[in-house]
Amino acid sequence: SSALSTDGHFSHTYTTPGLKKVTVRGACQMCPWTVSTNTEYINVQALSPPRVTVLSANLPNDQITVLLEPEHASGTLTVSLVQTDNTTLKQLSTSPKAGGFHRFNFKAGTLPNQEYHHIRAVWQASSTVQHQKEYKFKVLGDYRHTQYNTPAESDATCNSGTQEAAYVTTGGHDASQCFNTGATWHTENLPGLFKFQLDLNGSGTINVHGLVQIDQFCPGLNNAPIGAGGSTYRQIGGLRPSCGASYSVNNNTVAWPIRSNSQLSCGDQVYIHGFGVKTVTDYCAACSQTQLDNYTSISGSCTGVPDLVSSAKTIKLIP
Repeated sequence: SSALSTDGHFSHTYTTPGLKKVTVRGACQMCPWTVSTNTEYINVQALSPPRVTVLSANLPNDQITVLLEPEHASGTLTVSLVQTDNTTLKQLSTSPKAGGFHRFNFKAGTLPNQEYHHIRAVWQASSTVQHQKEYKFKVLGDYRHTQYNTPAESDATCNSGTQEAAYVTTGGHDASQCFNTGATWHTENLPGLFKFQLDLNGSGTINVHGLVQIDQFCPGLNNAPIGAGGSTYRQIGGLRPSCGASYSVNNNTVAWPIRSNSQLSCGDQVYIHGFGVKTVTDYCAACSQTQLDNYTSISGSCTGVPDLVSSAKTIKLIP
């Protein structure tokens, strides 16, 4: 039995579901000889146990979605980033939550330099339940993000400096053109600043021959002109990054310092906080260990190409 409250409501907990007989008996306190009784049958349904599910996660979109069930339940929800051994690396949120959909942020700019493996949600409702979703990424740290382009000899900023000799191979757009003789080797004089940027960035556009890239293979052949080593360029139909022909170079790719940074490799995707996701496809010999060079097609300038950002949290996305 349960006592009726002063506002006319009462509650009772049943241990089993099913059809239950409920009898309500009331008496007047001022006139105890007056008693009223009412009997009804109610269908008691079992309460669903609490359940928590990490539905989705997307670091570049800065969103984690968690579902709490059932809707009428409530309790404290804690969302954390953890390693495979369940070590908590970063607690993202802890607060009272009722059943339903809830969204949380990664707070990428505040994450320590660690490798993360799972997103864990713990809900302390009528009982404590938890769920983990695998989501791997590695925070590399705060990197400088410079930009490199394909300089053009015709650009006004590229015309300064002493003229320097350069050799260009044409005819095949690949190494096969090196084996041709005679007219396929061309001697050109390039402005010093343009040649410097051509060597630094790995590609450029020459007035006479169009798009070229550094050629380190052809100068080793017997038909190479004397002095061609270090000053030979191959005419190409499209940019080919250091990672190979299966990769591309565009505004969504970066070059990395292969000799000093072993945490990245060809094909890796990196999230640059505030700028989006880019793919590693090229080498950057002049980059420091914590620097990535972002390709830009905006201009063919030899000077004044600004940094994308002087410092940004850089995160390797692990498939």
